[in-house]
Amino acid sequence: MPFFDWLSRITGPKKREHVADDAPAVPSASTVPPAANTPTVAIAKSPPAPPAPTVVRGMLFIDEPNVARSLSEVRSHGKDLDYNKLREYFSAKTPLAGAFFYTGYEDNQLGMKAFFRKLTTFGYEVVQVKGKRYRDGSVKRADPDIKIVTDMLIKFSEYDEAILVSGDGDFTDTMQQLMKRGKKVKIVSMRSRLAQELRECGAEIIFLENILPGLLMERHMRSGPASQTTGTRT
Repeated sequence: MPFFDWLSRITGPKKREHVADDAPAVPSASTVPPAANTPTVAIAKSPPAPPAPTVVRGMLFIDEPNVARSLSEVRSHGKDLDYNKLREYFSAKTPLAGAFFYTGYEDNQLGMKAFFRKLTTFGYEVVQVKGKRYRDGSVKRADPDIKIVTDMLIKFSEYDEAILVSGDGDFTDTMQQLMKRGKKVKIVSMRSRLAQELRECGAEIIFLENILPGLLMERHMRSGPASQTTGTRT
C-alpha cells in the first residue's frame, strides 16, 4: 500500500454516528424541574425606608412699637425684655429661618445705632421704617405694620410657621390668609394688648406674660433705649 494512501486512512474524518430522529432529547440543567419534595426558599424583601422627617421652619416677626407699649408697666418696675432670650425661646421649639425686628427708630435717634448693632449679634435682621418728616423738622415715628405684612408675603416660601410678636388687630386679615394657604401662625402678645379680632382669627395665641418671667433682664438706667433692651448673648 502506497504510503500516502495509508496516511489518508488513519488521518481522515471519522464516520459520524447516526442518531435517530425520534431519540429522546437530553434535558439541560436549566430545564430540569425541581423534585417534588424539594423545598422552595423565599427571599424576604427589605421594608421600604421610612420617609425623612419634615423640618418645620419658623420665622419670627417682631413689631417693636407694639411690644414697647406692651412693656411699659414691666419697665416701670426696672425690668425689660431680653430679645436674645426671646429669639432663643422660639428657636428651641422651631428652627428659625429668620428673625426680624421692625422699628420706627432710626440710627441717629436716642443712641439706637448701638442697640441695633447688638441685635444683629443675636441673629436678628433689623428693619428700620422711616417716619414722615414735616416742614418744621419734626418727624412722625413710622408704624412698621405694612412692612411686616409685605415681608411675610415676600418670604412666604421660606417658612412654614409665622411667629408674630404683636397684638395689633391690623394683622388679622394677613394671619387668616397665611393659615388658608397652609401656614401655621402663632401670635405673641400681652393679654391686655391683644386685639379681640386677632385673638379670634384662629391662630395659636401665646400670652407674653406667661413666658415673660424667663425672658426678663434688669433694665440699665443709662441714656437711651439702646442700653435698656440689649439683652445678653449666651
